[in-house]
Amino acid sequence: TKEGVPSAPLMLRAIPFPPEEIQISWRVPVTLNGRLRNYSIEVFNVDSPGRVNKTMVGPLVTNFTIQGLVENSIYSIRVAAVTIHHGPYASVVQSLNATKPSPPLNPQVLQATTTSLTVTWDPPEMRNGQIQNYKVYYRRSIGGEEKSVSVSGSTLSADLPDLLPHTDYNISVVAINNAKDDNESDRAMTTGTTKVAAPVKLVVSTDGLNSTSTSAVFSLPAMDDSNGPISYVEVVVYVGNIGEGQPARSALPSPNELTAYKEEVVWYIAAHFNYVDYQSKMFEIGDNTNTADNKSQEFINAPLHPSSKYYVYVLVVGYNDDNEMVHTFSDPAVVLTSQQSAEPAHVAGSGSSTTTLVAVVAVVVVAVLIILLVVIVFVIKRRRRSASIDNSTMISGVLFSDNCAYSELTFGVYYVGE
Repeated sequence: TKEGVPSAPLMLRAIPFPPEEIQISWRVPVTLNGRLRNYSIEVFNVDSPGRVNKTMVGPLVTNFTIQGLVENSIYSIRVAAVTIHHGPYASVVQSLNATKPSPPLNPQVLQATTTSLTVTWDPPEMRNGQIQNYKVYYRRSIGGEEKSVSVSGSTLSADLPDLLPHTDYNISVVAINNAKDDNESDRAMTTGTTKVAAPVKLVVSTDGLNSTSTSAVFSLPAMDDSNGPISYVEVVVYVGNIGEGQPARSALPSPNELTAYKEEVVWYIAAHFNYVDYQSKMFEIGDNTNTADNKSQEFINAPLHPSSKYYVYVLVVGYNDDNEMVHTFSDPAVVLTSQQSAEPAHVAGSGSSTTTLVAVVAVVVVAVLIILLVVIVFVIKRRRRSASIDNSTMISGVLFSDNCAYSELTFGVYYVGE
C-alpha cells in the first residue's frame, strides 16, 4: 500500500517562558497514512515574516522548547507530521510578553499541629511564563497581622510556622512568574485551624497574700482558654519543709496522681471547680470545707499546720483534638503559716472554737440564774418575818398579841377578856 499524506498534529499548545523561550506540545495525528518519520517545526516573528526558523524532531517527540527568541514579540508556530509525504501544519500564535499567571489550583491544609499548618496546591492552569515562586499569605480569621512565606516555583507545599493553638486562619496562595510588572496571580483561598494545646500557664499573684497559723488567703487568677477548651480547674497544695525549695516542674504530678487530702500525703487537692463554675476571686486555703462540685466526691480544704511551709498551685486541665488529657500547673504561691497564738485563730468552717464558747456562756448563765434564785428566796423570807412583827403591839413592857398579854416582868400570862 502506498503511503499517503498524514493529517495535522492535534491540540498544539504554546506556553511562553519570557524573556526568550516558548514551550510547545501536541498530540499524534489521527491519520498517519504511513510510517511517521519526524515532525517539522517552523517558527517566525510576525514582525519579521521573512525569517523562518525550521527544526526537525523525531517521531516520538510531542513537546519542544523553542529558545533564542526576542522578548515582547509575537511568534507564529507551526508543526507538521512527516511520512514520505509532508503533512499539513497545525499552527498557533503566541506572544512572548509575560503576563501574570492564573491562580494556583486546589489549595488545602494537609497537616496541622498546635503551632503550624502545612498547605499544598497544584500549579496554575495558565502559567503565562515560568513560575519563579509561590507565596502563601496567612492571618488569623479574627484580627492579626498578615504574614507570608515563599517557596520556589518547583515546590507545591509550604509550612506556616509560629501559629497560635486552637486558632482559625485564612490562607491564600499566589503564583509568581517572570513578567516584569504585575506578575503575581490572583489569590487561591482556603482556611485551616491549628490543634488544641496544653492550657495557658496561669500566673498566681502573691500580692495581698495573707496567712494565719491555719489558713492563707490569695487571689485565684483569671482564666485563659485561648489554647483550647478547659474541662476543670483545681487548687493543688504541696506540703513543703522549711528550708527546702519548690519542687522542680519535672517533678510535678499528673492530674490522675492527685488525691483528696489525707494526713500522710504531700500533694493534695484543696479545691475542685468545673470550668463553668470557676471565678477569679479571693480564696482561703485551709477553711476546712468540702470544695467538690459533685457531693459524691470530697475534696476537703484541710486547715494548715502552724509554722509550716506550703506551695499552692492552680492546675488547669483540658482535652486535645485526640481526646487526650492536657494540663498545665501555674507557678506556685508560697505560704508560710504563723505560730499558734494564745487565742486560737478563727478558721472559717471549723466548729471547735464555737462549741467551746457556747459551753462557757451556758455555764455562766446557769450560775447567774442560781444566784438570782437564792437572792429572791432570801428577800421573800425577810419580808414575811417583818410582816409578822408588825401585827403585834407593845404596851408598858407587855406585848399584846391577839387576845393574849405577855409580861416582860413576870413572864406571866394574863388573859384579857373581850
